[in-house]
Amino acid sequence: MKKRIIGIMLIVALVVSLAVTVAACNNTQKTKIGVMLYNFTDIQGTEIKSYCEYLEDNFDVEFVYEAVGSNDEAHISGLQNLLSQGCNAVISGYDTALSRSIAMCEEAGAYYAVLLGEVSKYEYLEENGYQPTLVEGMDSKYFLGGVTQFGGNPETVGVAYAQAAYNAGLKKIGAISFPEFTFKDGKTIYDTFKAELAKLDPTAEVYELQTFMYTQELCEAEVTKLLTNHPDVEAVLGLGSGLDYIYPALQNNNRSDVKLLALGYNNTVESLLSGSLLTAGTNNYTQCVASVFVRIWDAMNGKSFADQGEDDINGVAGYPIITSQAELEDFKTYIIPADKSNGSITAEELKNAMVTYNENATWAGLNELTGRTLEEIKEARAA
Repeated sequence: MKKRIIGIMLIVALVVSLAVTVAACNNTQKTKIGVMLYNFTDIQGTEIKSYCEYLEDNFDVEFVYEAVGSNDEAHISGLQNLLSQGCNAVISGYDTALSRSIAMCEEAGAYYAVLLGEVSKYEYLEENGYQPTLVEGMDSKYFLGGVTQFGGNPETVGVAYAQAAYNAGLKKIGAISFPEFTFKDGKTIYDTFKAELAKLDPTAEVYELQTFMYTQELCEAEVTKLLTNHPDVEAVLGLGSGLDYIYPALQNNNRSDVKLLALGYNNTVESLLSGSLLTAGTNNYTQCVASVFVRIWDAMNGKSFADQGEDDINGVAGYPIITSQAELEDFKTYIIPADKSNGSITAEELKNAMVTYNENATWAGLNELTGRTLEEIKEARAA
């Protein structure tokens, strides 16, 4: 009898030991998050990867990257690949095939978020009398929303760029952007720029907004059209990747005399800023990633913000603007540093914004953190 009791106790001890071991293994399993972008070679891709690597050093997380094309099927194929690798969440740069993507993630039990743009919860269809209709998938607990660019206020960019044009004494300005259906903020910035410049200098003329679809060839055609119709143009408001598309097109047309007010940033900014380039700017990609990462991390830990309403599906990220060499140096120091612990959002700041680590964290507080301006970030690092 005594031997039987000892045997039973040994079996129980073994079972408990196995359970503890399994639990420990489960608790130490890394969270895997997929990231989908058109590519990871430009400033957008390299900065997003850089901050994700910083997060890997400070959280129990692994990021997996998938470069996808600009069409729906390439996007879906990339998403399938990430889910097949066991990703617990997927961050897409874009709202491509959104409802289908959410459904795939919901089936896989993975969270989904859009990184580089806001999403609309409702659509207004003619057949429904233009009444608000919930977009399919928007009510899924696995969909965590998007990110509003330009600090939620693209008009501030138009105002800042108009001031730069006025300071430079520009009188005749063209404007080229991506189509409104792909970049609605471009039209908002153009309208604000035109209205603000009219206040500053009623004699200045801003020509009609031209658009092109994401290829150098189509951009060249619009630049040639602008120069043909307005040979006296002094500058271009380049809202469609001004440095990557519009600047080369101006050079190819032998119009190096034309100034550029550009949305965008690349490694030519430093050399051009003292000459033909008057403004540059880009999304704060650290803030974009931080906004969706907080939501993913809290959701995976069963947490949520008490003050986040059901229609609060878009976070906020800022858009640093560069108009001088001094602002460029601050941009390199605080927005795109190699060491992200000195950048826009530290791991400690991020954890403080999560309900997982701080029960007093709020949705408003997260948006305040991810929407800080370059000046505010610089001030925080000096404190």
